Amino acid sequence: MKKLITLTTILILVLGGYAFYNYQKKAHTDDGPTPEALSEISKYKYTETYVDPSFGFSFNYPEGFSVLQVPDEDGGAILIIQNSQKEIGLQIAITPFGEGYIQVTPEIIKGEMIDMTIENSREVSVGTLGKGLAFESDNENFGGASSEIWFIVRSHLYQMTTYAREKAFLQGLFATWKFN
Repeated sequence: MKKLITLTTILILVLGGYAFYNYQKKAHTDDGPTPEALSEISKYKYTETYVDPSFGFSFNYPEGFSVLQVPDEDGGAILIIQNSQKEIGLQIAITPFGEGYIQVTPEIIKGEMIDMTIENSREVSVGTLGKGLAFESDNENFGGASSEIWFIVRSHLYQMTTYAREKAFLQGLFATWKFN
């Protein structure tokens, strides 16, 4: 089971990295968002709603962003939420995982991602359904400095990841997350 989860996770990270690479390629510079675009994140209003009936959740995101879902054959998916004009975005990898509700801990993550560094970790609440883990990492798909939130609900691992510089966007979107 662990090998299957690891292979699925690697596949999702590769697909997510490819999607995010294309997102960056379409953007107007290779340097990432401008300082002005980054400073606007704290002012975002999360007024648009994405509803996923397959996994039974919804979240709000800012106007001007788009949501792309790429399903995988193992029953998971990757979501890309981005504003290619401002070069700001994040990905959510959803992977089948275990049974029921499991609290994500640094030990679970290290068991799945052997070489992943976890720093500044803290527990986060996933509504009434359990706890997750927010942390910073050295995820190479995000320039070696990422901000992440992982949680397991209804037998699926949710991995929300963005560049460390866009942490406020990740936190803002996660604050609107709801399971139906």
